[in-house]
Amino acid sequence: MKKLKCVLIDDEPRNLELLTYYIEKYCKDLHIEAAFSKRVEAEDYLKDENKRSAIDILFLDLILDEGTGFDLLD
Repeated sequence: MKKLKCVLIDDEPRNLELLTYYIEKYCKDLHIEAAFSKRVEAEDYLKDENKRSAIDILFLDLILDEGTGFDLLD
């Protein structure tokens, strides 16, 4: 079975660590493509059409270091 590619975005590194742990332990059908704790880095990644189109699932924090997750989606 093909693994679903996911990207994690949360401005709190501890939350990223926990989410990564749980995905790796319990979600064998998911592959973490990238994880970001800075909105700017996530934004640069998502601007690349090839990378963005390969994402199946986006785990996105609502309140980020600069703005919100909804701002990033826009």
